[in-house]
Amino acid sequence: MRFLSGGPRVREYLTGVTKMTEQRNSRIALLAVVMLLSGAFLGLLVSDNASAARYDLNGFVSDNNSNVSITILDRDSGYKKTTSTLEDGYYSFTNVESGDYDIMYMKEGYLSIRNNLSVSADGPLDTVSMVAAPAGATTVSGTVTGNGIAVSGATVTLFSTTVFEDSWWGYDDAGYSWSTTSDETGNYEFTNMPGTTFDARVDSDDHYTHNAASVDFSGPHEFALSAVTQDNDQSINVKDSSDNIINDATVFMYEESNSSWTEATKFGGATYILSPDTGNSVYVYAYHEDHKPTVTKLSDVSGTNSFEMVLGENNLGNDDVIYVPSLPTLGSQSNLPMLHDRIIHLNMGPTAKISGNSDDYVVTEGGAINFSASGSISVVGISSYDWGADNTDVSYNSTFTGTSNVVSLTVTDNFGATDTVTVSVTADADNPVASFTSLVKENVEDPGSAVNATNVIEDFSTVVFNASESSDVTSSVSSYSWDFGDGNTDTGKVVSHSFETPGDFNVVLTVADGAGNTASTSSSVKVHDITPPSVNFNWSYVNSDGDTVNFAAIEGVPVNFNAGLSGDNSGASLSYEWDFSDGTNMQGKEVTHTFENVSSTGYEVILVVTDSSNNTNQKMLVVAVEEMDRPDLYISQLSFSDDTPDEGDTIELNAVLKLAKMNVTGEVQVGFFLDDLETQIGSVLVDGSNLTKGIEGGMNVSVSWKAVAGTHTIFVVADSTDMVNEGSDDGEKNQLAKDISVTSKETSNDTSIILLVLVVVISIGAVGYIYKDSLFGN
Repeated sequence: MRFLSGGPRVREYLTGVTKMTEQRNSRIALLAVVMLLSGAFLGLLVSDNASAARYDLNGFVSDNNSNVSITILDRDSGYKKTTSTLEDGYYSFTNVESGDYDIMYMKEGYLSIRNNLSVSADGPLDTVSMVAAPAGATTVSGTVTGNGIAVSGATVTLFSTTVFEDSWWGYDDAGYSWSTTSDETGNYEFTNMPGTTFDARVDSDDHYTHNAASVDFSGPHEFALSAVTQDNDQSINVKDSSDNIINDATVFMYEESNSSWTEATKFGGATYILSPDTGNSVYVYAYHEDHKPTVTKLSDVSGTNSFEMVLGENNLGNDDVIYVPSLPTLGSQSNLPMLHDRIIHLNMGPTAKISGNSDDYVVTEGGAINFSASGSISVVGISSYDWGADNTDVSYNSTFTGTSNVVSLTVTDNFGATDTVTVSVTADADNPVASFTSLVKENVEDPGSAVNATNVIEDFSTVVFNASESSDVTSSVSSYSWDFGDGNTDTGKVVSHSFETPGDFNVVLTVADGAGNTASTSSSVKVHDITPPSVNFNWSYVNSDGDTVNFAAIEGVPVNFNAGLSGDNSGASLSYEWDFSDGTNMQGKEVTHTFENVSSTGYEVILVVTDSSNNTNQKMLVVAVEEMDRPDLYISQLSFSDDTPDEGDTIELNAVLKLAKMNVTGEVQVGFFLDDLETQIGSVLVDGSNLTKGIEGGMNVSVSWKAVAGTHTIFVVADSTDMVNEGSDDGEKNQLAKDISVTSKETSNDTSIILLVLVVVISIGAVGYIYKDSLFGN
């Protein structure tokens, strides 16, 4: 069982120090543990203090009244604190949670005082003066018997019928009480009593509690008690909502007639025994910390009985609260209203509630409603539902005609308390009338103007639709549904809507009454377009391999321009104007244009789009136009049959013609030139289809040339007559040049004569030297 005591109070302290005989590391570890525990205790204290504001209270009971017991009680939670006054009447409470309390001052010989106390700050409370209890010189006495045998140890309590003190319960005051205990012979006696007539209560462990009103003690009075027997034993098994047996529940009973509590005794492993008095109404309680509690009423107990109590079925059950059916009688009101640390409250009775499938209970003529009492509640559980005419289920179904029908539900809780609720049902055979007005407003303060053919602008105007004029003859309009014709809907009597797109929209209002009868009406709203269209486009061409190349253009190749990326919120048709910045303009969503020339900076292509409301927008994108792929003819090699010829020699000029990029189908002329590109010395006409693309390919081309004396430059030019369009590559590698030296004939004869003269002179000289003696004498 869970006990309420106002929240945790951590008051633990470290009270000793263990000798340090371990190694240094062990001492450090122990110190760390102590520090961690200290931190945990401090955290608990901080957490507890932080959960609610707490205050210190103090005060005095006047006339130095000591040993006055003072208790504060939170009647909602059961939290309580108790202290007592010192010699000078001073008392104090510390660490009291903020909240509303009852505060009770009690001392034997004085009338109890109960006040309301609101705690929200520290400080003293008002001084309390206690009034002495009534006293006199009368002695009252008598005996307590049970079944004719003296009962010892019985508590006899007398209550004044004229002098009253504050009750703990706070409903009615209770007579001041005196208590004594019967001796071994069953005798009891009160002295110094203020009179001879009192209410009485007698409690004995082995007997049923006995209450008696206005007892005359002018002579000895005998209280005859009934012994507790097994004649009315109630055997109880406790289960949870899953039919599992619970063997550790707390079970007790309350007997309303004498306001007494009795704990159940355990029999075997899981049976609880209670023995109420014959004819009494008894309330049996079962509690368990893991389940919601339950309570059962036994009326006019007579004889033994066995039954089950199921925990957890009543969601409103509170493990901290015990509910009793009525205000306890006699001295029970003087007792603290708590049991097992649970606060005791009066049962407030059930609350009956009817729910159905129509909130305002209107149906069509002859229509049905499924009512349910499942929303009814009771803190002690509901025992029965009564719809009248023997309809006792939690649900009730009925059909209705006419305009005046009443459905009544009475629920009874487990204590026998009842509550009744009624609802009216109207059968509506008439359809409602749908009607609405439409106003255009600029702001909340604007009274608005009626919608017309010109004043509703897309994304700007707010149109307020008001269906207040809709009506129903029999009942009333219960729902309003709007369809604005643009894919948006709404509900409510008055709604506002802004149309995001232009066009003509049919606004439909459908109203329904509580019976489900419906009616519709509509009105057209023309929404004007002020939003320019969005503009975007792409382009592409198809290359020689049949592949589409996006966002590219080639000179001389048709380029497809597509404005399909453009759009307009109206959804209507658009018109398209193209300007290609080369002197060409076109219209249409998709057009084809050929750029005849290459542009290093590209062409500024401008697209202007116009919607059906003449809103226009444009976009300019630069389209780069690349050069078309063309054949690339070039000379890779030039050689001569004689690199040092003489004038007049015939030389073979040999060149290698090669082809790159694209094939050539027509004829190609290769020209040979002397010293410049103006003096042609020969040419060869080549069939281009015989040329093979690639570095490894090539065709030998040669012409004959009769050498001319001097140093010359021989040029060879591929496609010398520009028979093939090679584009911008034209001329880059088409020609190749090589120098050649040719010896002239005149220069050759003079050299021979000189050589001959030299030979003759040398020969004559040699002969003269040989015959010098003969010639000149010795």
